[in-house]
This record gives sequence, C-alpha cells and structure tokens, in this order.
Amino acid sequence: MAIPIITGPGALTASVALFAKAHQQPDRIVATLMLVVLACIVFLITYLSMRGSQRLTQLLGPTGVDAVGRIMGIIVAAIAVQLIVDGAQELMPSIVRVIAPG
Repeated sequence: MAIPIITGPGALTASVALFAKAHQQPDRIVATLMLVVLACIVFLITYLSMRGSQRLTQLLGPTGVDAVGRIMGIIVAAIAVQLIVDGAQELMPSIVRVIAPG
C-alpha cells in the first residue's frame, strides 16, 4: 500500500520542483549533487523504516501510529502549499510579492 505514496505523483512533483530549484542556483552541479545525496538518504530511511515497521508499530502503539500519520499529513500539506506559492510566484511575481514579501 505504501508504494503508490512513495513513488506517486506527489513524490515526482516534489523531485521535479527541487531539481528545478537546484538548476537555478549559481553552482548547479553542487546543488544537484546535494539533492541526489539527500534523495539517497531518504531512500535509506524509507528502507529502514519499512524493514522495522512491525517493531516500530509495536513500539509506538495505536496512538503513536495515529499521531505519526497526522504529523506526516501536516508535512505533506505544507509541501503542497509551498509548491502552490512557488508556482504563483513564477506566474505572477509582482502580485505574490505584495502579498508575501520576501
């Protein structure tokens, strides 16, 4: 059940957005290399989490599993909002800059 979430449209969109930002940096090669290293670290964490999921579920219990699920939902929602803001800034830089300075 986890595979569509790990390699689904959200993961692909996040990867494309991060690679696009990496290519806008002055040192593209270093930024891209850092992104690849971070992706490998995420793969390792995902692998270890899946390998230890039964023990982790027993350790956290039903309440802990529910809490982690809710926290992950908040993180995914924050990423979605950031992608929307980034897209709006690309389409309408002057309007978005007035609303959200910086």
